[in-house]
Amino acid sequence: MSWDVMIMHITGEITDIEEITEDQVIPLGSKHTVIDRLRSLFPDGDFRDSAWGTLEREHYFIEFNIGSEEEIDSIMLHIRGGDDAIEVLRIINEETGWTLIDDGEGIIDFADHPEKGFQKWQQYRDQVMKDMHEDDTKS
Repeated sequence: MSWDVMIMHITGEITDIEEITEDQVIPLGSKHTVIDRLRSLFPDGDFRDSAWGTLEREHYFIEFNIGSEEEIDSIMLHIRGGDDAIEVLRIINEETGWTLIDDGEGIIDFADHPEKGFQKWQQYRDQVMKDMHEDDTKS
């Protein structure tokens, strides 16, 4: 189970994903350019598989679902572990200008509690795990 965050390049001021129009979405770049950019930001990442990169650190693990296309429109991040991973998202946002969209919460606002979506996901994950454990003990 992972916290899923999408990376896109969106022009203009957007506070709600419902506001995004097709002409505001710009490709992130060629696969080669995008991977080079990620490698420069995260030299400890593993991007040997050009479709699936990984970043493994002490308290979290992130998969970068880059896909197989040569022109990259978006990347899906699958994040597992602690909220230290939010710093990776902050770096991506600050260094690239790309927009990060929480699968459940919408656009991540780094000026106002960027951890909000992670915390909601974590509560959901913990409840699912608790329910699974309770179901196992009833059997």
